[in-house]
Amino acid sequence: TGAEHLGFVGKCIKLKADIAYGPDYVLVVVVDDYIPFRDERDVKTLSQFVAKLLPNLNLNFARLFLLGASGKLFLSFETTPKARRAQDKP
Repeated sequence: TGAEHLGFVGKCIKLKADIAYGPDYVLVVVVDDYIPFRDERDVKTLSQFVAKLLPNLNLNFARLFLLGASGKLFLSFETTPKARRAQDKP
């Protein structure tokens, strides 16, 4: 289900929180976009889910990228505290 796949993405991102990598690193999470996250509505839901998740995590990366396994999905998020707060605003 869509909720299940969102949970997988959230879990992958959360596993990297609170680990010191540094600003010279990026976090890349590859997601299944063959069935879930293949239409615009699903991608919007994914983007909003991650944007709401980021302010609650201590990620030490320059950016977070979500890439679709099909090569069609590409989402980018800043992970600095200031950027995360701005992304969370509607």
